[in-house]
Amino acid sequence: MEITANVDTRSTTTEHGRDIEMRADGEVAVDAGVDTQWGALMADSSGQHQDEGSTFTKTGAGTLELTASGTTQSAVRVEEGTLKGDVADIFPYASSLWVGDGATFVTGADQDIQSIDATSSGTIDISDGTVLRLTGQDTSVALNASLFNGDGTLVNATDGVTLTGELNTNLETDSLTYLADVTVNGDLTNTSGAVSLQNGVAGDTLTVNGDYTGGGTLLFDSELNGDDSVSDQLVMNGNTAGNTTVVVNSITGIGEPTSTGIKVVDFAADPTQFQNNAQFSLAGSGYVNMGAYDYTLVEDNNDWYLRSQEVTPPSPPEPDPTPDPDPTPDPDPTPDPAPTPAYQPVLNAKVGGYLNNLRAANQAFMMERRDHAGGDGQTLNLRVIGGRYHYTAAGQLAQQEDTSTVLLSGGLFSGCWGTDGEWMLGAVGGYSDNQGDSRSNMTGTRADNQNHGYAVGLTSSWYQHGNQKQGAWLDSWLQYAWFNNDVSEHEDGVDRYHSSGIIASLEAGYQWLPGRGVVIEPQAQVIYQGVQQDDFTAANHARVSQSQGDDIQTRLGLHSEWRTAVGVTPTLDLNYYHDPHATEIEEDGSTISDDAVKLRGEIKVGVTGNISQRVSLRGSVAWQKGSDDFAQTAGFLSMTVKW
Repeated sequence: MEITANVDTRSTTTEHGRDIEMRADGEVAVDAGVDTQWGALMADSSGQHQDEGSTFTKTGAGTLELTASGTTQSAVRVEEGTLKGDVADIFPYASSLWVGDGATFVTGADQDIQSIDATSSGTIDISDGTVLRLTGQDTSVALNASLFNGDGTLVNATDGVTLTGELNTNLETDSLTYLADVTVNGDLTNTSGAVSLQNGVAGDTLTVNGDYTGGGTLLFDSELNGDDSVSDQLVMNGNTAGNTTVVVNSITGIGEPTSTGIKVVDFAADPTQFQNNAQFSLAGSGYVNMGAYDYTLVEDNNDWYLRSQEVTPPSPPEPDPTPDPDPTPDPDPTPDPAPTPAYQPVLNAKVGGYLNNLRAANQAFMMERRDHAGGDGQTLNLRVIGGRYHYTAAGQLAQQEDTSTVLLSGGLFSGCWGTDGEWMLGAVGGYSDNQGDSRSNMTGTRADNQNHGYAVGLTSSWYQHGNQKQGAWLDSWLQYAWFNNDVSEHEDGVDRYHSSGIIASLEAGYQWLPGRGVVIEPQAQVIYQGVQQDDFTAANHARVSQSQGDDIQTRLGLHSEWRTAVGVTPTLDLNYYHDPHATEIEEDGSTISDDAVKLRGEIKVGVTGNISQRVSLRGSVAWQKGSDDFAQTAGFLSMTVKW
């Protein structure tokens, strides 16, 4: 049967396998409903169903398919069989959608509807990529545990919607349920789907007044600052179970230390009447980064918080001594209040990368008098350095750096000074490549860093007795260095920035020849470290700058050597370094210091040999040990050519 034109189907009934196809360009009035007991009804209409206050009813085991873009204002009931709508927005004005026991509503297009009643174990099947939106304000929506199938977006509930009954999001991996500012007056089962409160605004709540069972994913919006940050929350007022993965979208913030943390899960039920066995964990690497800080998800008194600091339990107080037996013992003194736990900030591993690059840039081109031409009358000197050091920064970042540097220096001018003194002037240039990483001892995350740069400068030396190369001497150098820097972390992108500045040295010593080729030489050196990084915006949108400016490093040393008759000279150096200031950077207003390596000692052994009258080679190995687990091993090889 085919009905075309304006149609009034107040009492239409089809039976026994007959199919009805309705096409209308006008209005379809459905006051008493359409009853299909068998077969299928195809409704193809681009008009408007003016049926306010009525009910559009689907019965029978067949399928009613709506194939055009008409709309309805009636209540829609699917008592039996299947109601199928693959056209968008069929029900924007419908007062409700009711799906009966064993019945199914299927849609392959986005739909708006004011309320849903599926308390009789009906099924709503939403195709992949399809969105079903609840548009009623302050609407009670009746659900049950077998409501949704498919892997589309299940519910995009507007503020104030209350879901009464059980909500089961045990769906395909791609399924998604939006429940921002929604109350579920029943159980919420989220064993494999995703429930999202993300709408670009922090502060929404999902309240479950029944039992909550996890296993799927929760998506929140949150500010990431201190304890007073606004965040979406899951509020649970019943029994809880299951493991839920939490995805946090940072709406705003600069990253700040927390103490209690930012609450995202609130177990509001009475713990004496309800069991709280649910566990929550952050997706991916287990942290959310903002600025210099990593936020982890921690449980505290049944609730769950985003916390950028780790709680360090206080040391337990010493017990009171056992009193001596006494017929009338004195009462125990009033115990001291329990110590307050300490909080240690959880730093992002990238912070260690910035510190590594800054330290390497200021250390790469450092020299002593014997490390450049012009200091001992050489004309040309090529020096290659390779090393590795490691230390702990800020008490929690395991730092490691591999360094390699090439320096080429040559004498330019020399002249007499007084009776037998001598002065020399030279030039130096170099290239350095450094690679390292920083690992967080708290989160286990790692950031890689790299910098490479160049330096050019001048050297000068003065000897009290130039001919004998003994007595007092002064040595100085001045270099300008510039670097390209990279810091990367696999979940936080790559930061690229520049650094540049002046490094300079003034060194003094006295060379003493006690006899038989032995040389003893005490030394003192002051090194100015002025390489500074440019301000830049990191991949996580944090503003990074250098906090601590120029620094002065000092060295006290003792050099000794034994000049043999065969032209081979073993050497031994003992050095003590002091750095008065730690390396510091500032990220979004938070200053982070490596608090490391203020003091360190060095032992260096080497040998110098003459290849010919004009060419000599020098090699040495050095070991350094310092505070904060600092350790370094380095090798040096240089060739000197005289003519």
